[in-house]
Amino acid sequence: MSIPSEDVLLQAVNHKIRRKILQIVNDNKGRSYTTLLETFDISNGKLNYHLKLLKGFIQKDVNGYYQITPLGIRTLKILEDFMQEISEEERPLIKEAYLSQKENDKSFIELQYVSGYRFKIVLLIGLYAIMMIVGIQYIPENPSFYIPFLIALSVIIVPGIVFLFRVQKKSAIFARKVDRLLDDME
Repeated sequence: MSIPSEDVLLQAVNHKIRRKILQIVNDNKGRSYTTLLETFDISNGKLNYHLKLLKGFIQKDVNGYYQITPLGIRTLKILEDFMQEISEEERPLIKEAYLSQKENDKSFIELQYVSGYRFKIVLLIGLYAIMMIVGIQYIPENPSFYIPFLIALSVIIVPGIVFLFRVQKKSAIFARKVDRLLDDME
C-alpha cells in the first residue's frame, strides 16, 4: 500500500492551530499538554483532535512533553520556504485562489437544507400559479366553487411561501454558524 505523503502533510498543516502547534513545539524545544491548552484557549477535545492529526509530526517524550519530529521539522521548512519564495507576481494569484476557494466552499449543511428550502419555495410558487391559472379559467363555469377555492388556496399557500422564505434565510444563518463551529473543532 502506497501512503500518499503529500496528503498526509497537507492534512497536518491545513489548520492554523496545527501549524501554530508545530511552530511552538519547535521553537520551545517541547511543550506540555497543559501549556498548549493554555496557549490556544481551546477545549481538551479540540486540542486532542489537533494533536491526533499531528502524530508523526510531533511526539511525546518520556517526560510527557511534545517534541517535534524530523518530519515536523521538514514540514515547517517546506512551509517557511514556500512563504519566503512567493514572488510579487504570485501574491495576486494566491489572493485569487483564496477567494475562489472561499466562494466555492459550500458546506454540506448549506447545500442540503438551504437549497432544499429554495426548491420548496419555487415548487409552491409554481403550484400556486398553476392553480390560479386553472381556477381563473373555470370561474365563469362554476364561480360558487372556484372563488372560495382560490381564496382558500391563497390563504394556505401565500403564508406557506412567506414561512419558507423566513426559514430559508434562518437556515442559511444556521448553516454558517454550524460551519464555523465545525471549523473551530478542526
